[in-house]
Amino acid sequence: MAFSKVEKKDPDHDGFTNLSEIQARSNPTDSRSTPDHPGDWLAEADKIPLPTKELKKLFTEAEAFSAIEGSLSQEQIDMIKSNINHELGDADKVPTFYFAIADSKKYAVAQFVSIGEDKERISMAIALNPKAQIMAVRVLKSKDKAFQSEEFLRQFIGKTSKDTFQIGADFTPLSGKEQTCQKLATEVKKALWTMIAVFSKK
Repeated sequence: MAFSKVEKKDPDHDGFTNLSEIQARSNPTDSRSTPDHPGDWLAEADKIPLPTKELKKLFTEAEAFSAIEGSLSQEQIDMIKSNINHELGDADKVPTFYFAIADSKKYAVAQFVSIGEDKERISMAIALNPKAQIMAVRVLKSKDKAFQSEEFLRQFIGKTSKDTFQIGADFTPLSGKEQTCQKLATEVKKALWTMIAVFSKK
């Protein structure tokens, strides 16, 4: 998986690559913003929040972090849907990615996702290495602390797009919490495929 691959893409189909737009300080995800007419979108660019405390727990060796957000192309959406057999919600189509940096290089990427509503919401962080393998999964917030079990979460480490993320096949659920564990696994799979769709070489 190459994080630099995204530089060659043109997600807003305006004829300019991400790299050329970034260098010109125009918006790579908005066809109205081009290198010739960038607009004032950067006024909001520094407002992407960095959950530094959570990122430090996820990436213990990182020296710094960065983030990027944008819209998935229809091709990427279709790719993800076909591999998870599930529809994407509106929020899924505008993901934010967090990068771990060491020695001035991005060495991993992560997404923050959640399932459930209100007090029952479970928030997670999923990290991927350049080989498109899951390197860490952390439950950041859950009313039921059982879902923060290291023994349970370690089962996801090393998983790739070849795994099904199904109970019995790829992981053992927490006793009596099978349904929620499967929902968590499905969300991890969706995050994996989202990051693959955006950053992997074809």
